[in-house]
Amino acid sequence: MGDDRSYEKALQRALRLLLYRGRSIQEMQTRLKEKGFREDIVGQVVTRLIELHYLDDGLFAREWARSCAVNKLWGNVKIAVSLREKGVPKELIDEALAQAREELSEHAAI
Repeated sequence: MGDDRSYEKALQRALRLLLYRGRSIQEMQTRLKEKGFREDIVGQVVTRLIELHYLDDGLFAREWARSCAVNKLWGNVKIAVSLREKGVPKELIDEALAQAREELSEHAAI
């Protein structure tokens, strides 16, 4: 019974975090652990959010890279570093940067 309540509380916390902005899988795991949720509960919540397509590192990376490239005019290195800090794998970062630069080249941003 306690696990059900912990799971529901963790899920609600995760959904509130996603209302603020998209998150990478690693970010979500870290934030939930920081709030004191057990590893198994965090794993269940993250798995459920992935099933619901609320967590998707590829989509997150593309949206983050586009936003930083177009709205903040960040360079590729700064975008890549920020995505690495969020736990996004390198291959997804490379894809996200390529897609973002189709819209606005790094040279044009400068």
